[in-house]
Amino acid sequence: MSDFKKYLNVYEFDATTPGTGEVIRFKPLTTGQMKKVLVYENEEDPMVIEHALDELIGSSVLNEGFDIKEMYLQDRFFLLVEIRKKTKGNLYQFEFSCPECGSQSLQSVDLSNLHCKSPPSDINNIVKLDENISLELDFVTRADQLVAYSYVIDKFGDTLSPLQLATETSLVANAIVVRKVITPEGADAEVSLEDKQFLLESIPRGQYDEVTGWFEKYDFGLNFTFKLSCRHMKTPKFGTSHGKLCGYSKEMDIPMNQFFF
Repeated sequence: MSDFKKYLNVYEFDATTPGTGEVIRFKPLTTGQMKKVLVYENEEDPMVIEHALDELIGSSVLNEGFDIKEMYLQDRFFLLVEIRKKTKGNLYQFEFSCPECGSQSLQSVDLSNLHCKSPPSDINNIVKLDENISLELDFVTRADQLVAYSYVIDKFGDTLSPLQLATETSLVANAIVVRKVITPEGADAEVSLEDKQFLLESIPRGQYDEVTGWFEKYDFGLNFTFKLSCRHMKTPKFGTSHGKLCGYSKEMDIPMNQFFF
């Protein structure tokens, strides 16, 4: 009798992360692995969904000692897309409801065409706020994101709206990756999270924009956007014989609610 099992899961791939340049070896996801996360299909809590994605990625990666918490968020997302491409192919389709004409259409994105940007080679990690305070910044890792989320939940419980939760978590994550606070007395790497958050919330808006501007300037990874266009015909108006092309278009983030399903 033929032992078919030795022919299963024999394909391996690798991907080089844009941020750290680490080579990650992985296998495509199996049906069994996918079934384990089906329970999250209608989940609305973003952190629960992120945990499910951690499990998906971890079950696919073959590198010994791999720890997803050590990955920059940009590298983690890049790897997630690479796994999806090798699991289900480059074509990703999703339903879209046009806000202009109300029609529904199936949109298609070729994931292999997404632009991936490497970080600059000359990153300056120091942001000078004024003559007395400068900050040494780093990119947010998955571990940083988890700490920020737990911190916000412990502080506010379930009183925040999804938008408020995302905004607060982002600010706390920015505080976490302030690795050092530099003053005329020297560089302090032991500043508490509470004090770093207090600092970011107390500086003028223009100075905080300098901090967020650093993340924008040196951002890297996949550009997960595309230009959506509605090709449906609007219903003809009374007295006319022909409808008119809707023509609605928008540059938007690619939705991920059906990314693996």
